[in-house]
Amino acid sequence: LDLSIVTREPGSEIGQLLRKERFVWAEAQCYSAHEQTPLPLAMFNTDCFCRMWACNALDAEQKPFRIAYSSASLTAIMAAVSAGLAVTAQLQSLITPDLRILGEAEGLPQLPMANIMLLRNLNNQSTLTECMADHIVEGFKG
Repeated sequence: LDLSIVTREPGSEIGQLLRKERFVWAEAQCYSAHEQTPLPLAMFNTDCFCRMWACNALDAEQKPFRIAYSSASLTAIMAAVSAGLAVTAQLQSLITPDLRILGEAEGLPQLPMANIMLLRNLNNQSTLTECMADHIVEGFKG
């Protein structure tokens, strides 16, 4: 890949910072998955730091949870959440209008900020990819 946009936890950044963004809890509008015990979660697979953040935050609050759905696909995770089957923790910008953000009022702990980074393939630089990178950077400023 010549250019990649990735999400990184603070302290493991490489590349160019595009934006800092908060992780938030979300569930489907008109559903109350957050009221279930244990809390059903739809999350990325086990090697994802955002899954670790969510689980650690719930453990710290001693709030019981279970991983109800696990996938490498954001679309699959959001489908389970949109169907009212689970709660997820995602970047705030990924929350669609059919979902609602949850927080302390619903008994869920605050989640940390993440860094959205632009990575460049330094072994295959070109004028074209640098121009595209400049457009990506500008797009994140707006």
